[in-house]
Amino acid sequence: MLVAPVVSAVNITVTADRDPASLNESFVLTFEADGSVDDDPDFSPLNRDFQVLSTGESSNMSIINGRVSSSKTWTLNVMARRAGELPIPPVAFGRDLSTPSSLTVVKEVSRGIAGYDREIFLEVAVNADHPYVQSEVIYTVRLFRSVATANATLSDPPDVSGVAAVVEKIGEDRSYDTRRQGDLFGVVERKYAIYPQGSGRLTIGPMIFQGQISRGLSLFGNPFGRQPQTVSAQSEPITLDVKAMPAAFKGAQWLPARGMSLMEEWSEYPLQFKIDEPLTRTLTLTATGLTASQLPEFPAWPTDAFKQYPDQPVLTDDKQSDGVIGKRIEKIAMIPGRAGTYTLPEISIPWWNTVTDKLEYATIPERQIEIVASAAGTDRQSGNLTLAPDEPTQPSNLASEPGGTQKPLGEAQQSLDNNPQPATLRYWQGLSLILFVIWIVTLLLWRKAKRTGKATEVADSDQSSQRILIKQIKQACLDENPARAKELLLQWGRMTWPDRLPTSIGEIANRCSEQLAIEIGILNNVLYSRTSANWKGPELWQAFEQELKVREQKPELNKGKLEPLFKI
Repeated sequence: MLVAPVVSAVNITVTADRDPASLNESFVLTFEADGSVDDDPDFSPLNRDFQVLSTGESSNMSIINGRVSSSKTWTLNVMARRAGELPIPPVAFGRDLSTPSSLTVVKEVSRGIAGYDREIFLEVAVNADHPYVQSEVIYTVRLFRSVATANATLSDPPDVSGVAAVVEKIGEDRSYDTRRQGDLFGVVERKYAIYPQGSGRLTIGPMIFQGQISRGLSLFGNPFGRQPQTVSAQSEPITLDVKAMPAAFKGAQWLPARGMSLMEEWSEYPLQFKIDEPLTRTLTLTATGLTASQLPEFPAWPTDAFKQYPDQPVLTDDKQSDGVIGKRIEKIAMIPGRAGTYTLPEISIPWWNTVTDKLEYATIPERQIEIVASAAGTDRQSGNLTLAPDEPTQPSNLASEPGGTQKPLGEAQQSLDNNPQPATLRYWQGLSLILFVIWIVTLLLWRKAKRTGKATEVADSDQSSQRILIKQIKQACLDENPARAKELLLQWGRMTWPDRLPTSIGEIANRCSEQLAIEIGILNNVLYSRTSANWKGPELWQAFEQELKVREQKPELNKGKLEPLFKI
């Protein structure tokens, strides 16, 4: 009767940036998890065969065609303690374990490249020798030094001839140590993204280094030596054969990329709208290997059922070390004009996958929306009131006298002016004015004291309201009610950020931790798919509860940035 449930564990893989690796040469081990791990990693099992020099970690979340995926990466800069076939044992991430692996370490890696006898030299490489026109080419430059340098310069950016091209530096310079034919070198690695603008031969000119060294002054030895001497080094040129757009591509705009996704988000759910009530549709196109300026506009949707007010598109480029990720975001405000059921057409953007070398599509399927008449729209005249006075309100130019008789207003005013007011009346008027001023001052002082006294009560009331709201969010998650959970999350977001109110749960996800952002993305996808069969509310509550704990701790947000390990 006691059967343990089978739980789908997180897959954690480990890779090395070079295999075989050289003894006494630093290299990188990368641990990548395709989901949320149970706890922080314990890398102590690696200490038997490896020396861990430094560690780092990064997170990534993506929503591709409605599917949410996340990954987390730990990067270790290590050196092997011995040569041979070294096992990489499983590393514990709480209850999760990484996949065991192995790595070959040799005493020396024979590269077969001349020039290792030099103290300073350059190596260059590209990730594609036959790229497509307008596709991304990653150009890598490595500077090797076995001596200390001063007043050093490196040509930047590389010269390109033949075919016109756009060149952009990506990522930060990376520093590490390596050994070539027994000599230890310090290496600085720099990367560029090159986008050929036409087909044909493209030549990347040599990179040129110039600096000063002291003969006999080792990078790893005595800092005192001879007088500095100017030296230079240059790399070999590289020629690329740029291919034209393939005939199999039939799209209106050529889009060669390593990956592309299209996502939509609505300001309201469910997709049932009321006449004259505005709603916002947000479309996001993300491409790996293209800049935002290369991404196309979204197709227009002509219809007289909506008044459309598009915002200016937002274009962003994320220049990472492995390439550029371009993003185009467009928001369209819509105001339904008449009731009915309407079908939003499918959005399909063709693009060419440069990894698989074939045509693919980034799509948003067609969607039906229902527009209903609002309560005010069913009878717009019902709320209008017409004021009709019972008697004429024409002004009168007669004044009444005692006994019911009337005389002209001018004569009545003259009679009043001829009868001066008694002195006692003036006395009481003055006294009344003084009492009125005293009453006003007392009222102002009382209101000020009341506001001061209520400040603490308001703060207590806000905290009490937030506690009640959090309980309601928990109940909605445990009841697996996605629509109610979204409504309450929006209320919590507006209470948490009163100065910049979020208009959608997508904005809340951007301001929260990775785990809560993933769960909000899953909730958003469930809402728009009109099904809650696959939604697990308790997982959202668990992530939300963890977010609250982190906010209560109020950690330091600005921990500063590490200085570069090496500057040319």
